[in-house]
Amino acid sequence: MLAKKRKMALADGIVLYGVGQKSIVKYYVSYVQEKDVYKFQLIGELGTKSAFITKEKHFYEGETLYKHGYRIYSHTAALEKKYVIYLVRHNMHSKLKMIQALIERVNNLSPNKMLAISMLCDNMINEAAKIDKRIRGKIIKEYGNNI
Repeated sequence: MLAKKRKMALADGIVLYGVGQKSIVKYYVSYVQEKDVYKFQLIGELGTKSAFITKEKHFYEGETLYKHGYRIYSHTAALEKKYVIYLVRHNMHSKLKMIQALIERVNNLSPNKMLAISMLCDNMINEAAKIDKRIRGKIIKEYGNNI
């Protein structure tokens, strides 16, 4: 049996979550009195593409407020946890992209600079292994106890 969708009223200053298939975003809702509309601003983003307005006064949880948009939900602890996980994963992905660009540039460096960067990477892996024991296990399996 399908659960009935809750009808929620929009209010000034509330936080809502937009949930997609692979991403989740956090909206801050503000009321624009002059136009009698609600403005949804993405938290952590700037620019005109990071916000949209709607004349709706209510919304149903799990439905979209604009075409091709995220499903909108009110704040819960589970959604907050998913949002934080998404941010960490997205941040890690961008850092790995920077490391990939660094490795591509290393191929054109002098041997002394290559050695310095190699030592820096070894220190980075050792510090990561202190935080996550699975990394340490993979390092020992791959390279032995040399690192």
